[in-house]
Amino acid sequence: MLRNMQINGEVSSVDLVSVFAQRCNKIGRKFNLITEEYYNEALDEARAKDLQTARAIKEKKIQELGSLHGIPISIKDHVKSLIFLSIIDRGEKSYFYCWLFFNG
Repeated sequence: MLRNMQINGEVSSVDLVSVFAQRCNKIGRKFNLITEEYYNEALDEARAKDLQTARAIKEKKIQELGSLHGIPISIKDHVKSLIFLSIIDRGEKSYFYCWLFFNG
């Protein structure tokens, strides 16, 4: 449903992240559920996802994007997972990647 709303231009990734962040901020803090907040980074990523979505729609390649492309999710720390972190140095810019694998 959210994905279709994005494709139809009814909602953007920035809209979704903004609502998600507001709810996390309000409810998460009330119940002490938040350990780390990266709202600004999430909004930056959402802007990039919106551009990618618009480009894919224009080029008629929307099916090439994943079904959760641009949709914020939260992963609870009680899920058994294995995390790999890597940094790629590209001269003036370095890129940080986090690979998360669920471990049954």
